[in-house]
Amino acid sequence: MAPAAFITPVAATTTRSSASAFAAGGARVGGRPAAAASVLPVVAAGGRRGRAARQLAMKVTIEESPLPNSMRGVTIHVSADEVALCYNKVVKDLQKRAAIPGFRTGKVPKKVILNHFGKATVTASAVEEVIQHTVQQALSSLSVSAIGQAQLADDVQDIVAKFEPNSELSFAIKVDVWPEANLTADYKGLVVSAEETAFDESIVDDALEQARQREAFTVLSPADAVAEIGRVAVGSLVGFYRNEDGSRGDPLPDIASGESVEIKLRMGQYMAGFVEGILGMKAGDVRDVPVEFPAESARPELRGVKAIFEVTVSALKDEVLPELNDDFARSATEHDTLEALRADIRQRLGEETDGANDAAVSKALEAALAEITEVELPETLIDEQAKTKFATMMSDFKTKGNMSDEQIKSMITQDSYQAYRKSAQKNIVKSLTANLAITKIAQLEGIEAEPAEVEEQMSLIKAEMKGKPLDDEASVRDKVVGQVLRQKVLALLKESAVVTLTAKPTEAEAAAAAAAAEADAAKEPVAAAGEA
Repeated sequence: MAPAAFITPVAATTTRSSASAFAAGGARVGGRPAAAASVLPVVAAGGRRGRAARQLAMKVTIEESPLPNSMRGVTIHVSADEVALCYNKVVKDLQKRAAIPGFRTGKVPKKVILNHFGKATVTASAVEEVIQHTVQQALSSLSVSAIGQAQLADDVQDIVAKFEPNSELSFAIKVDVWPEANLTADYKGLVVSAEETAFDESIVDDALEQARQREAFTVLSPADAVAEIGRVAVGSLVGFYRNEDGSRGDPLPDIASGESVEIKLRMGQYMAGFVEGILGMKAGDVRDVPVEFPAESARPELRGVKAIFEVTVSALKDEVLPELNDDFARSATEHDTLEALRADIRQRLGEETDGANDAAVSKALEAALAEITEVELPETLIDEQAKTKFATMMSDFKTKGNMSDEQIKSMITQDSYQAYRKSAQKNIVKSLTANLAITKIAQLEGIEAEPAEVEEQMSLIKAEMKGKPLDDEASVRDKVVGQVLRQKVLALLKESAVVTLTAKPTEAEAAAAAAAAEADAAKEPVAAAGEA
């Protein structure tokens, strides 16, 4: 069972995100940047079993041979007829486009074309035409699934030198292929340990307190009361942009103003500085309160905006919280007793804890699988994973950090990508190894993703898109299939695994462990120098 393989056409790099397009680089032929006349076409490669040498539709024969590091060598034999067709097509295209004095466009004789452009140019173009038409066939006919971009194994100038318009042409390419995982030990009965997320009883108390606050009612505060934490201020708001000198600017949009607004005086409830600025006010007071809207504000036009609110307090109220007892449980929920309400909250929140522990066990099992799996990972596969993760990281910076396109572009450099790839490679290798081991186990156990399961997940994804089309539905479907297989394989492994849940380290213990790891890493170059 080979993982789904998709090969990215050279032209497609211009449509990727700026991060992944930069990291991808250009096409390469024979280990060097490709010249215009020798760019290899790269297509989605299927995987059909066949003989070592096969005759393809366009009078092309291929021979496969395994190469180290999960690569496949492919020798392509192009018939004389096919070579002649490609050569004549190039000449006819030149005849149609050439503007040569004394001849009408499209009516230039073949001999004149050859003299005008030169035999070397025409031959190089014909070689490109042959490669464009035959490499595509060869990749789609491989007995294994190819990944990444094919490279010429021969020097392109050597291919051009031996080209004859009416003779058979042979050349070789090499391409990375999906590696086969080799499990070196039994994957059943794995012994693993994982950090346990213990259930925190205090979160039940927090949930009950939130329920109390939702059921709270208010009464007017005494006449001499001042605004303080826990009270509710009633009044009107008029918003203004804040100038650099701290003075009022233009009015804010109407959405930021209001009359008879109830403001619950709780720290962190609103934009930074708002509650703090109201504290100490009395009924009838008017005050300018400087604030700053959060960067993740629901209103894009207000994100990070510095403003001033003219706050007029017309009244203050005290919140009255109901007592936590059986009467509260019956009035606020469907439960008859407070203990029954506690038990229900504990069960629901416990499911989140169970989910976190299950995810930790899954992670430990994947790490254990990587330890018992031997596989040759091609650089193409590692690089593609690094590009994807790098692009995702840049996207997260832009979204969560509220950064502009210009700021993101300034961070996307060859040096920054290479630094990221170096730091992430170890984890990428572990993840790929575990994924290939899971694929192997699914094959050995006959585990498949049922169409109904895949469609259910696809429906959920499409529902989240709210009618927007998926950019690449086939790719998303492949990922869903992979995730379904992963879940099934991990469920199988958990049935026989010996799992020990250990307490999470304290902050002090975690800091000490991080310091020790950093110290060990610093010693490695010294040790390596000593060994050398």
